[in-house]
Amino acid sequence: MKRIYLLLLIVFSSSHGITQEEGLLNRLLAPGPLIEGHKSLEGSDCLKCHSAGKGISEEKCMACHKPIAVEVQAQKGFHGLNTDSCISCHTDHKGRAYDSTVVDQKTFDHSKTGYKLEGKHAELKCSECHLAKRTDKPNRKTDIDYIGTQSMCVSCHKKDDIHKYKGKWAKFDCNHCHGLKDWHLDVNFDHEEDAHYALEGKHAEIKCSACHKNSQYSWPHLKTSACLNCHADFHKNNLSGRFQNGKCQTCHGYETWKITSFNHKVTGYPLRGKHSQIQCIDCHKQNPRINPKEIKTFKFTGLRPNCLTCHKDFHHFGPIRSKKLGLLNQCLECHTETKWQDTHSFNHSVDTRFVIEGKHVGLDCAKCHIPGERKKPAGTPPQGNALGKYHWNDLSEHTCEVCHKSPHKNDPSPTFKQKKCDQCHVADGWHILNVKGKRFDHNKTRFALTGKHSEIACSACHVVGKKEIFHFEHFAQNFCVDCHRNQHIDQFHDKFSQNACSECHSTKTFAERLPFDHNKTAFPLKNKHAEVKCEQCHKPTEDRFENKPYHFKSKFIFPEMAMADCKTCHVDYHMGQLGSKCSTCHNDTGWKNVKFDHNLQSRFKITGKHIDVKCEQCHKPIKNKFVEIAKVRRPVILYKPIVAECITCHKDPHKGHFGNNCQECHMEKGWKLTKDFHKNFTLSGVHFSLNCQECHKDNRKLTGMSQECILCHQKDDIHQGTLPNCGTCHKQQFWEDVDFKHSLTLFPLRGAHRTLECAMCHYNNIYQGLNNQCINCHLNDANTATSLGFGHTSAPGVVLPAFMNCNQCHNQFTF
Repeated sequence: MKRIYLLLLIVFSSSHGITQEEGLLNRLLAPGPLIEGHKSLEGSDCLKCHSAGKGISEEKCMACHKPIAVEVQAQKGFHGLNTDSCISCHTDHKGRAYDSTVVDQKTFDHSKTGYKLEGKHAELKCSECHLAKRTDKPNRKTDIDYIGTQSMCVSCHKKDDIHKYKGKWAKFDCNHCHGLKDWHLDVNFDHEEDAHYALEGKHAEIKCSACHKNSQYSWPHLKTSACLNCHADFHKNNLSGRFQNGKCQTCHGYETWKITSFNHKVTGYPLRGKHSQIQCIDCHKQNPRINPKEIKTFKFTGLRPNCLTCHKDFHHFGPIRSKKLGLLNQCLECHTETKWQDTHSFNHSVDTRFVIEGKHVGLDCAKCHIPGERKKPAGTPPQGNALGKYHWNDLSEHTCEVCHKSPHKNDPSPTFKQKKCDQCHVADGWHILNVKGKRFDHNKTRFALTGKHSEIACSACHVVGKKEIFHFEHFAQNFCVDCHRNQHIDQFHDKFSQNACSECHSTKTFAERLPFDHNKTAFPLKNKHAEVKCEQCHKPTEDRFENKPYHFKSKFIFPEMAMADCKTCHVDYHMGQLGSKCSTCHNDTGWKNVKFDHNLQSRFKITGKHIDVKCEQCHKPIKNKFVEIAKVRRPVILYKPIVAECITCHKDPHKGHFGNNCQECHMEKGWKLTKDFHKNFTLSGVHFSLNCQECHKDNRKLTGMSQECILCHQKDDIHQGTLPNCGTCHKQQFWEDVDFKHSLTLFPLRGAHRTLECAMCHYNNIYQGLNNQCINCHLNDANTATSLGFGHTSAPGVVLPAFMNCNQCHNQFTF
């Protein structure tokens, strides 16, 4: 029967004009036609969308709408972040014309897609980013398709990508550096921190494209080639190989390419004395065709750090090498760079094997060291003169005979052939003989011979200026200065300059140092200073000692130490911000053991929440300012000057409307804890719940305001200024709850008067100066009584004297 009934129903429906626009099954069972996109489902299974007894299934929606399913699965985009069910927005069975996917572009909140529109993006039209059309959709085929647009910058701005990054930076989106306000100006990129290359000087001023040409952002040879990665090497082979490594900053600076002051010390040959006064081309001879003003084309190679490279071998030493003195043509062993004619004190008796005494003293060197007596070795460069003779192999055997002709050469006596000349003769004169051969015991004098002193000839000390001297004056200095020149003049403090050399030096070897008690000086060594080697503080100066080995003198006088100036040895990390007295904070137990009381030693006391703040949160690095300590480049931290105002570190949420003196309201215990700044006008009742702007409006200042209510409530004053002290009657808790005791006035309220409104007596808002007589308010009542025959008045408005005092007859409880 059911089948027959259903068949009849179908026939009946067909006979009544049911079109194929809506499926029969849908028309019979559904609440209405499906939308255009779902119409193909009308003639099929309802369970394509519906679950039996469970309504609309989310999974079935996703089975058809796969692009949206991708967003939901990834929890991204509008549908992926929306937790509502599909049917809550996209209903159906409302007809073919119904469209549940229309988006109102004016009211749509784009932040719900997970991508908030900010900056320039907020000004764009939807179609400028969402370029796809709904061409494959059943309706609105020319409208925007919002599904599938990516949030990455390159999805829209790929043609604007001038970087074309590869490698490390390719994984970053544009917003890693660029902001949304302005593509070119809103840039957040720290070249030193992000690219590990600090931009200094002129580098900080040029455009990015000046270095990053053709989208180049990687220089694999930056560490090895340095500047040559961008700059051409116009020196080429005109510099030594060790200066061809691209480290141009050895000579050039970042501020200007021109060299204003060149430190020749970097070449390994520092210029001192006369050398520091001459021109470069005086040593570095150039081709005549080279322009002397074009120093960049100069050739600086080929010179050796040897005096003979520029100076002639005056002594004709050549390449001769002494076993004791080494290579003799080392000019600085005797000469100075200050003046060529000034020589160090050369002691032939000490520095050579041959003691100069007697008649030998005062002879010209060339008398013995005769040029032409020695042939040049093969390969020796020409010096213009023949080489002199400075070495005699048989000096120890024959001694005098190397220069003097022996008169005993043909003597038949074997005595003269077996003995040396100095066994009989002395240098004081050829005719003076040493017949007795007795020796003198020097240890019995005030100066015992020890160490090297016991090895030298007598004349080395007792012959001065061709005169023999046997009495010396400086006993207090242990006679050192009688023979040895005080090399430390002006090098030590006067207290130590007058001491005997033997307090520090040994007679075994002059280089040997005896222990020295530094606590005798004005700077006792304690803690970390006691661990430091001497030469770390006492560094070489440019002055040389006048005796061999002609080392540079070290610095021992520090006049600035009297001012406790640690900068004498230490680099000032603060670059003068905190003065020169480092001991105010630091001590010699360890440089990092800082003792600084911010409350006593600065203008800004640390209290409240500031106690927990780290120093570096307030004291931050100064931009583009560095100091080099132990070959490590460190940023300089700002300590002074810092303005001791809150806005120096904290943002002002009030934008300057309340001034810069934040502590008038806020406390250091916590920013949200405010002081009782409203103490001159205690807020209570309704006032306590008001916003500040409701009273302090129109940029009205916060201080100096009147405490009178009338300042704000003038429009509420029904008394028209006759009762200026509102607080006498009214309360802040409730304005209409008046606390006024009429019994204290000349007219206490009783009876019916207690139920009246104030305005019934105080008409025209007059509250002061009113007459307390009844007739003042009840004159009309008196006239009415007269008209009734009670005779209160003689004429309208004129009360008879007998009736002036109403309370003689009437009372306030019942008239």
